[in-house]
Amino acid sequence: MHTVYHRLCLSGVWLLLTCTASAQTPDRVLNELGQTLSAGSRRLLEIIEESTQVLYYDPQNAASYNNRATAYFEKGEYQQALDDYTAALARYPRADRDRMARVHYKRGLCYYILGQYAEALDDFGQAIVFRPDISDSYYFRGKIRHIMWNQRSLAREDLEAVLRLNTTPSIQTVFARYLLGDIAAAADELRTLEKQVQADQPAAYAQFYYNLAGLQGLIGNGYTCAAHLRKALEAGYRDYAWLVRDPNFQPVALDRDFLALLDSYRLTYRLSQRTLTLEPLPAPLSTRQTYRQPPVDPANRPAAPLSLVASELGFADTDGNNRLDAGETAHITLSVSNAGPGAASRVWVRLRETTGLSGLVYDTTFTLGALTAGTSRTLSLPVSGHQRLATGEAVFEIQILESYGFDALPAYIQIPTQAFMPPRLEIPDHHFASETGGYMRTGVPLILKLGVQNTGTGPALDVVVRISVPENVFMAGPDTFHLGTLAPGASQVAEVEFFTNRRYAATDVPLTVTVTEATGKFTARQTCTVTLNQPLEVSSRVVIKATPSAVTDYRSLQLLSDVDRDLPRALQPHPDAVAVIIGNRDYQHPDVPAVAYALHDAASMRKYLVTSFGFQEDRILFLPNATQADLNGVFGTAEDYRARLFNLVDSGVTDIFVFYSGHGAPDIQTGEAYIVPVDCDPTLVRFNGYSIQTLYNNLSQIPYRTATVVLDACFSGMSDQGTLVAQASPVRIKTSGRLLRDPRAAVLTAAGGSEIASWYPDQTHGLFTYYLLKGLQGAADTDRDRDVSVDELRTWLQTQVPAAARRIHNRTQTPEVYGDPVRAVVARP
Repeated sequence: MHTVYHRLCLSGVWLLLTCTASAQTPDRVLNELGQTLSAGSRRLLEIIEESTQVLYYDPQNAASYNNRATAYFEKGEYQQALDDYTAALARYPRADRDRMARVHYKRGLCYYILGQYAEALDDFGQAIVFRPDISDSYYFRGKIRHIMWNQRSLAREDLEAVLRLNTTPSIQTVFARYLLGDIAAAADELRTLEKQVQADQPAAYAQFYYNLAGLQGLIGNGYTCAAHLRKALEAGYRDYAWLVRDPNFQPVALDRDFLALLDSYRLTYRLSQRTLTLEPLPAPLSTRQTYRQPPVDPANRPAAPLSLVASELGFADTDGNNRLDAGETAHITLSVSNAGPGAASRVWVRLRETTGLSGLVYDTTFTLGALTAGTSRTLSLPVSGHQRLATGEAVFEIQILESYGFDALPAYIQIPTQAFMPPRLEIPDHHFASETGGYMRTGVPLILKLGVQNTGTGPALDVVVRISVPENVFMAGPDTFHLGTLAPGASQVAEVEFFTNRRYAATDVPLTVTVTEATGKFTARQTCTVTLNQPLEVSSRVVIKATPSAVTDYRSLQLLSDVDRDLPRALQPHPDAVAVIIGNRDYQHPDVPAVAYALHDAASMRKYLVTSFGFQEDRILFLPNATQADLNGVFGTAEDYRARLFNLVDSGVTDIFVFYSGHGAPDIQTGEAYIVPVDCDPTLVRFNGYSIQTLYNNLSQIPYRTATVVLDACFSGMSDQGTLVAQASPVRIKTSGRLLRDPRAAVLTAAGGSEIASWYPDQTHGLFTYYLLKGLQGAADTDRDRDVSVDELRTWLQTQVPAAARRIHNRTQTPEVYGDPVRAVVARP
């Protein structure tokens, strides 16, 4: 395998687009057009005609579209090239990754030249997907992000990729280093490249000095840019179609020396009619350029009077607050029309702030070009606020000027400004979790959830979270997350998955979290550590709402529900207790929706039993996503109750606790209620569900000391995500008379027979489980004796749950509680 080079003279770079080809030596291989394009414009026309002939007979010929597109590109007809590259992409097979990468890249160049930067970014991104080992697409994507869109963090990743993929100095690496701020290294590489270019190599000599001119143009040095560009043109640089559009020359587009050079070659630089968000240069702060009148062209003297009019004056900022903030680039928009009978050959716009407000960065002059009678042009003039911008009102005067003095009346716009308000990035909360809870173990995937918040007074732009891990620890997904803009008080959650191998010998796993924003000045860094055998939360979706008020207690941001924090501690262990904890979240049947918080409910209940009531871990049967076989194996069947739970009970000594969170459903024919295992079809629940009546019957035959049954499920055939069993009638849960009358037993259910057991998304729990846990935490203990009785819990649940269900879901939900009013819901040792 070897590389094929496609040479394009563009933006001051010899672009080398790598692709796989047949086994020939690289110096003898060119792409389809490499040799023929050098023959000149006549050959380009021949290629266009030949390709058009082929497409007449074979309209699906992708290669002909590609050939014609490249010829149009070399002629400077970029819109026609773009259309043909699009047609080629629609016809090339996606399996041809090299070809797809090359054509996406070429079409991206067309979009880039035409100023359609969003579309260009998409194409360069696609080229990277197909061929991530080629620097060219990273280079242009990085330039767009850095120069046009001011997305420095994203641009940094692309520019660093350019340096990583280019092991020797090139113009790409020079530009990349300059944009990354490493000016000294960029200068060193330029000197190295200059030594390699000889004056007796005209093509290379011309290209090198064109590249140099582009860099000086980007910096804003008009005189030096023109000097280098003159050398390039004198040495034979002739790609005028690109030169007059090259975005590198945008900062010097109205410089006297630059314009004089172009005039001597009868060239006119074309300012893009699309909005450009150019990154402000550091100095001077007031303006970037000074006003001067373009030269008069006697050949285009108007034959009739002109009437230039400025209208539709407006202001557009990025955050929509109708104010220019420090660090923000906004745009003054207007329409310029020629209402007279004469034609204007040279029209330009002069922009001037009249109050002397400090900290504004803007271009003073914009070329509009020709404006014939009855035509109009829309302009978008970028204005940026430096970090030293003052708070006040900026008044801009806008003059529309014409070479022969047919100027429009001045227009004025007054824009509020706001001094820099710094953001402050913090990581107020984090926790470790896994899919089913449990404990930290080597080799088991773990999840770190991070709450990131801006507690400052100003917005944090382009917020990025990066995770670094020690040796022998691996990320299961990306280690970088882009959170976008965080307004003051706003917060987001980042979730990362990682695991260790068996060589990891330490007991702690430290993950270093770094949060940055666009300026790089306001950074948060924290080390989050999980310890071997540390209890883990169950992973669940966390929703954190922005807190827009500047006086909010930002530290209140928490990823865990309040019922999962500060659990009361058991005074002594309870070795005679046994529990069955079931959380059914992920159902196998395609029509059965997941129960989002079931596993979280189950893990939290297990944590309560261990921490607050002294249950032993090895005496808790934890069943995540239980099947019908799992339930039969623990509780027994209708024919035999002596299953696993029965075998763990010592007669008259053992306290049993059963908790279930998941779906319930009725049998349509009998109305009997069933627990829905994860492998159950609810329409056949009588055959593959687990009967509530069987559960109660079997429990009543176990010789327990006390028994508590908690069911966070409804049996109406409905769920928070819609119908579970179509045309089902509501049922009331039937309970065994013996279990119901037994003073040693208590039964708690989430809802009545016709009701839905609701979720509580803000707390990441089922609504019933949340208030059950909060009650057991002490909120229901009205007499403060540390034992929550059945009657205390009934009063608490039947007050709190219905009110919350109405408030959150506009529905009725009333828990049902059975048992001796004075007995403790969970027995203590």
